[in-house]
Amino acid sequence: MKISRHNADHISIHFSPAFLWIIGAVFILLSLSALLFFGTKTTLVCSRGGQAVCTLTNKAMLKSSERSIPINQLREAYVESNVDSEGDETYRVVLRTVSGNIPLTGSSSSGYAGKRDNANRINAFLQSTGSSNLSVVQDERLLAYILGAIFAGIGSLMVLLSSRVTLDLDRSTGLAVLSKTSLVTRSREEYLLEDLAGAEVQESSSSNSSTYRVALVQHSGARMPLTGYYSSGYKAKQNLADEINKFLNG
Repeated sequence: MKISRHNADHISIHFSPAFLWIIGAVFILLSLSALLFFGTKTTLVCSRGGQAVCTLTNKAMLKSSERSIPINQLREAYVESNVDSEGDETYRVVLRTVSGNIPLTGSSSSGYAGKRDNANRINAFLQSTGSSNLSVVQDERLLAYILGAIFAGIGSLMVLLSSRVTLDLDRSTGLAVLSKTSLVTRSREEYLLEDLAGAEVQESSSSNSSTYRVALVQHSGARMPLTGYYSSGYKAKQNLADEINKFLNG
């Protein structure tokens, strides 16, 4: 927020939504991370012919890994459960070998039934020497693409629609002009200074915190918020409301 006083009869107030642009950029980066690093296709291919090995392959857009595990070192597969701080449960298949446990995927995800079925298929292969080949695929790219699209959409909207706001109060014209400009929209509203009773700080409260914005108040009781969003920092917004009130009453 910046207040420019041109003279005793004219002031301009400027808002730049830099923090919204930053948050939008963070969402876009999160979308890229989801697409590039977490959209993984995992394949376990086992064959009793030749060297009798299982090959575990993990492929994402920017990284891939491959690991060979002799079948005679595999003991079983089981589903590992993980519970986060909010009580949500996720799962992944883990291979138990003579030298330690090997997760089939780098992270856990929802969907217990599918992972249980994969573990059962691996165990059935290990227990039946009559089965010569096994292929198990766990493809989590679709979920990453969906999450990436959601994050990218939110971030893009925040960057594109967050507006620079200018409020001009000018006694020579008798007008208060509220202009809002974003990358894709532009608006201009004019109010008669004589119709304005003052400015106030509006509050939006949640269970954890409160955020604020400044609004113009007309004698009719109508309120015109200067910004469409609330943000932290009560003192700065109260100072702004005081400055507007001082000008209108001067």
